[in-house]
Amino acid sequence: MKYIFLSVIAIMFSVSAYAGNPTFAEQVAMGAQGEHRSESNRARDQYRHPVETLKFFGIKDGDTVMEIWPGGGWYTEILAPAMRDHGKLIIATWDPKVEGQPSYRYDLPKKMEETFAKHPEVYDQVTFEYFSPPESPSLGEAGSLDVI
Repeated sequence: MKYIFLSVIAIMFSVSAYAGNPTFAEQVAMGAQGEHRSESNRARDQYRHPVETLKFFGIKDGDTVMEIWPGGGWYTEILAPAMRDHGKLIIATWDPKVEGQPSYRYDLPKKMEETFAKHPEVYDQVTFEYFSPPESPSLGEAGSLDVI
């Protein structure tokens, strides 16, 4: 009986320790279910398979990931909560200081910033790197990214 009790206690501690440390795939799955996501992006999940796709990219817990020109933010909506407190997500988007660009290059970053402001519980750790080559060509320091 003593061994059964100790086994049950060991299993309980193992389960609770595991529950506190979800895998990156589990974090992605939770992010994909978030209330912050747009309906149009949710509808695309059935074709884009977020968990499988991001697993294929090899993103791991603790990585620094850069998403270049995120457009409608499908990956951003999933990656931001998955990486929150588990790495760093950097959005490389059009540089609003560069003059003479098409209007969408000003609109997309502004829209993304507005979305981030509405959901700080999801996006507060995401950072921006403005990138409009050749005028602003840098994506950060060499070797500072794990996945692009």
